[in-house]
Amino acid sequence: MDIGPAIRRTRKSVGLTQGEVAALAGVSRQAVVLLEQGGGRMSTLAKVGPHIGFRIIGLANGDNPAAQVQAARRQRKMTQQGVASRAGISVPTVRAVESGTASMAALTSVLAVLAPKAREAMLVRAHWQERRDVRFTPPEVVEWVLASFGPIALDPAGDPRSFVPAERVLTEADDGLATRWSGRLAFVNPPFSDLTRWIGRCCDAWDRQEVEMIVGLFPARTETTTFRERVFGVADVLLMPRRLSFYDEHRTKMFPAPFALMVCIWGADRDRVLDFAGRTGALVLWASDAAKAPSTGHDGETGSFPKA
Repeated sequence: MDIGPAIRRTRKSVGLTQGEVAALAGVSRQAVVLLEQGGGRMSTLAKVGPHIGFRIIGLANGDNPAAQVQAARRQRKMTQQGVASRAGISVPTVRAVESGTASMAALTSVLAVLAPKAREAMLVRAHWQERRDVRFTPPEVVEWVLASFGPIALDPAGDPRSFVPAERVLTEADDGLATRWSGRLAFVNPPFSDLTRWIGRCCDAWDRQEVEMIVGLFPARTETTTFRERVFGVADVLLMPRRLSFYDEHRTKMFPAPFALMVCIWGADRDRVLDFAGRTGALVLWASDAAKAPSTGHDGETGSFPKA
């Protein structure tokens, strides 16, 4: 298995740049570049892999490559000495691979012995390729939104097959980017392939007072100019504590999203936001009071993060 190109293909399939993956994983961009060249350390792969949905198939079951290697060796009734001899590496190096502390080169050598036909998983890529935007909001998220904020008046990026019970649904043919929004509450789970324009559209709808409240579910792309200049400090931002499993066009549950998610909320009073945060376990980054409508302004309190 040529693991470097496999990592690169998986990363590109979810529409993330090397810099974006680095930011999500808490590593340097150069570390990601090195991984995609087949170098670096398994410890870096352990940080990067969950954010791009990287999995090795054709090896053995396990939560990570280190566990898979150990399981595969035992299934094949091989000793660490036997693997080391055939891979041309030392026994301590095999132990390091099985503990996840070895180099990527050592992992490649071991894979060549244990699973020469191993490859990266295709299923996550099939669900998360950039051009596939039929991705319905999980029913539990819809229930949390309804419980905390009330009935949904508008779904501007909607689909009649989704779980969102909006009074008005704008489909792709209706073009929610161009059509004027209306109603008390708009819930937005947009096509992630056009994320920047949809977040900008939410900002425009709020600025123009087209709706009273907006709840948007987005990838946590906090490094973008749109987020930094138009969302942060204006909307309350909730950082979700875990990856969500969306649903496909057949209402079949998909693999968990290989990236972090955030919920951006414009116009809701603090009690409603806190209620939603309590239901989801999300961390709240509060908007500045100056950005809120007069009826929803509050004094600062412990735990808030106002815009500087």
